[in-house]
Amino acid sequence: PLDRALSDDRDAVLAAEEERKTTTVKARPEQQKFREAAMLRHGGRCVVTGFTLPTVLEAAHVIPHTGNPAFEVPENSLILRRDVHSLFDAGMIAINPKSGLIVVSPELKATAYRKLDGKSVMHKLAPESLAYQFRRFKKSNR
Repeated sequence: PLDRALSDDRDAVLAAEEERKTTTVKARPEQQKFREAAMLRHGGRCVVTGFTLPTVLEAAHVIPHTGNPAFEVPENSLILRRDVHSLFDAGMIAINPKSGLIVVSPELKATAYRKLDGKSVMHKLAPESLAYQFRRFKKSNR
């Protein structure tokens, strides 16, 4: 279903990508339900850092929220620490779908985030979500 929704809503997804680069909080009626499902799916911890303090953890849509219910599923979610979520949405970190390892953009190589590069991630993403975000990362970091 994610593959088809991604194909059918391509323009809306691209628009949502641009919007989420500049929007810090986007309140939605189903947001809490999505967060609860994501927290349960990922054990209440950031899949990148292992951080468990709920106050700084966010439920991230891998394929952005467009209003299409196909994207409001746990297999399109990650739990990320707020700063990591921002980097993820900006296309500065990603998960390699073949290796399951974190990759960071060249921009981050001179920062403390370089330590994330090559780190193994235990995610529970749908293959379509993972492939989508990695293509977006590669395009952003050409």
